Order: sequence, then C-alpha cells, then structure tokens
Amino acid sequence: GDVYVLQEKVVKVCQKFGLDVNSCEFTTVQNETKEVVFTINARGSYQQIYKYMRYYSSLEQIHRFDALKLIRETEDSYSVTFSLAILSENGVEGEIFSVETTAAQ
Repeated sequence: GDVYVLQEKVVKVCQKFGLDVNSCEFTTVQNETKEVVFTINARGSYQQIYKYMRYYSSLEQIHRFDALKLIRETEDSYSVTFSLAILSENGVEGEIFSVETTAAQ
C-alpha cells in the first residue's frame, strides 16, 4: 500500500463527516511493527468531530488516536488537531493495513 493513498483516504473520511481539513501530515514511528501517524488539523462542529472519532474507534483495523487538541472558535465551531496512528507492516514503504473509507453517518 502507498501511504499517500492512505493519507487521501483519511482526509476523505474527514470530509464525509463534514470536517474542513486544513492539513494532514504523516510521520512513521519505529517499533517492532511500524506505525504511520497522521496529524490532522480540521475544523467543524463538536458533533462532527465526535462522530468522526467514534467511527474510527469502531473499526477493527489496528489504529488509535494518539493526541487530541480541541479549541472552541465559536458557539458551533471548533478547531481540532489530532494524531491518528495506523499500524503498518513496513512503515511508509510497506503494506498499510487498510482503513475503511465508507463513513456511515
């Protein structure tokens, strides 16, 4: 798998939940198995952010939210920065365990 394709899928899932993505960057973490960590900066309502995180938490793929920063901008709008770590067999160059791309709202 290609990490850039996975990055595109992560952004598309954000958009399906109505989040406006400002940036999405990735790094790899060296472990016994490697993780690709996506740092996503987005904007949306609390409900949109909650549904997005709940959706990812319900998937069977091996991933986790590593960090979260939520800033209230207006009564109905928040800026969020979070790190989504996804397990990879060989990091950026290797096979990425798939992430579901169909977001059921």
